[in-house]
Amino acid sequence: MASERPAFQEPGWFTRNVFNRVVAALTRLGLSVAGSRVLRVRGRTSGAWRETPVNLLTLEGTRYLVAPRGETQWVRNLRAAGEGELRVGRRREPFRAVELPEGPEKTRVLRAYLKRWAWEVGAFFEGVGADADDQALARESARHPVFRIDGAACPIVDPRVEEYVEAHTTPPPPELARLAEETRATLSAPQMLTGTVEGRFLQALVWGMGARRVLELGTYSGYSALAMAAALPEGGEVVTCEVSDEHADFAQRHIDASPHRDRIRLLRGPALDSLDSLDGPFDLAFIDADKRNYVNYYEAVLPKLADRGLIAVDNTLWSGRVADPQSDEESTRAMREFNDHVRADDRVVSAMLTIRDGITLIRRA
Repeated sequence: MASERPAFQEPGWFTRNVFNRVVAALTRLGLSVAGSRVLRVRGRTSGAWRETPVNLLTLEGTRYLVAPRGETQWVRNLRAAGEGELRVGRRREPFRAVELPEGPEKTRVLRAYLKRWAWEVGAFFEGVGADADDQALARESARHPVFRIDGAACPIVDPRVEEYVEAHTTPPPPELARLAEETRATLSAPQMLTGTVEGRFLQALVWGMGARRVLELGTYSGYSALAMAAALPEGGEVVTCEVSDEHADFAQRHIDASPHRDRIRLLRGPALDSLDSLDGPFDLAFIDADKRNYVNYYEAVLPKLADRGLIAVDNTLWSGRVADPQSDEESTRAMREFNDHVRADDRVVSAMLTIRDGITLIRRA
């Protein structure tokens, strides 16, 4: 009987040193070999880009990545990051990925995958082929993670430019670098980490505005709160709201160890409930919580904004999916609704920036 967690099956010398390298080299040159792509995913600990050749399956209009060898490094990295990039030649396609649970969809995908690539990967399926019955495939499926490519997006900024930008931005201090490393290694969805460029951008806003009171909705691991607190004047405060106890515990531990701990107040619970208990004005508000409530957060924050205050809203380009008419996921619709809501609001003036996943700056008109 297959194990509940897929085990890694080490590729042979020829596959690792000859076949994979040849396929990857041809794919980088723009020659897809039987549907091959070069998959790029950030390492879950290092944050550096990792590359490997993969077969991209398209089934009934939906695309999937299958791990024939089980729990490989790319599987662990993609599971942690939730997003990556597919490459053929010079074409680079960012995407978000959702891992399939055990069930009929995964069984159907594995059957189609084996039908096309059994000649290459059949040895890793222990004699189970495309013609096996559903029960046999279902038993085998636990050994082979499958990811659905969800809402593949157009690139916002060329990844080479992003890497250049990060390399030419002042690195974070050691305590933030350690926080980022621990976030990638231990928390789910590390793609939510603010990171070097956006952290320095938010810090520059606080510094340039001379902000004394900062509101944050969505603490996650505490990176952005700590980055902004470092730029506050004496007596300044960041009030940050987090609904997840796991994330709040993680962030509070790092806040307590920081030289800026006296400048940060972490509130637990739903952000809208926390907002009800807070009085303005705030000089800067950073919204980075659940996307379905963005309009509600915006409407709750705006009355608490100082006359010359700013609202900064994260993820407003949503990996470019807001501009893709074929992307119709709930989160994408919510982000489009928010963007349209702000654009139509004559109470404010806004500017949408292509920093990271999109940041919109909003001020009173």
